[in-house]
Amino acid sequence: MSPGSYAAAQLEQAFDLLKDCLIDVDHTAFNWTPSGTCNSIAKTYAHVAISVDFFVHRVMLGGQMRWPLVAAEADLPSNPL
Repeated sequence: MSPGSYAAAQLEQAFDLLKDCLIDVDHTAFNWTPSGTCNSIAKTYAHVAISVDFFVHRVMLGGQMRWPLVAAEADLPSNPL
């Protein structure tokens, strides 16, 4: 198995697990902000997506991240930090 195929399989398994964890989560729960320094599920999910974007597009492919384009279209912060 090539390193690229292995990475793709690992990402697919990780996203399947994430999808399973969110099956019964509604919009209100997804966006609820807990007290203190905890993040909402939505912000944590965005962090996962940005991290994968960085790993795949910048590290593995040596290209540009897709997040800035998605952020602009969805009126989200363009800086993932």
